[in-house]
Amino acid sequence: MPRFFVDKKQVIGGNLSITGSDAKHIGVLRMNPGDEIAAVDGVHIYSCRIVSIKKDEVMAEIVETLAVDTEPVVKITLFQGLPKAAKMETIIQKAVELGVYEIVPVVTERSISMPGENKALRWKKISEAAAKQSGRGVIPEIHLPVRFETAMRMFERFDECYVAWELEKDRSASVVFSGSRGETIGIVIGPEGGFSNEEISLLRQHRANTFSLGKRILRTETAGFAALICLMMHRGEF
Repeated sequence: MPRFFVDKKQVIGGNLSITGSDAKHIGVLRMNPGDEIAAVDGVHIYSCRIVSIKKDEVMAEIVETLAVDTEPVVKITLFQGLPKAAKMETIIQKAVELGVYEIVPVVTERSISMPGENKALRWKKISEAAAKQSGRGVIPEIHLPVRFETAMRMFERFDECYVAWELEKDRSASVVFSGSRGETIGIVIGPEGGFSNEEISLLRQHRANTFSLGKRILRTETAGFAALICLMMHRGEF
């Protein structure tokens, strides 16, 4: 069943109004009155039956309303050191599937490229598509890339912050995450080549606890997934 994200103001009594690109998409799918769709507003999921289809608006009758139960209780923000080429697209897609709340691309000392505005728009579309595919209740926000110093200032709004570091020998992810109790958490992953020693020192000064992802060095596009899965398991989300 096709799924669409809507705003609460699109719910009008027992009906639902779908406009814009989603209305056009319903036309592309060649759907007809009587066909069923699902809509999510972040809190509820609505099972609907299409009543009418116009060029710029589709009206649907709400048949059933259920609470969204696919969102993790813990809100995790992934701070991802900018990687090469299309790797960021894969990172966004899989992190959204795993339940990340938002993603902040970070320009670090060893980042190679700075994407343009068109790339940022594509990232948002990838997040929306992955959210629909995985049954998410919200579309995770993909921020515009920020400088390393800006990212660290953002840490103040989190209950806990962690940074994966291949040279950490004493604290494994399992040990560090076993003590996690916060409702908002930042996970920091470096780009290809990792973080410099100076960056690690600054991260620690800004409340980020270093942890190891094991004896093997993971690629940047793998490290975030491993950290998210480990943290989610310790928090009872898997």
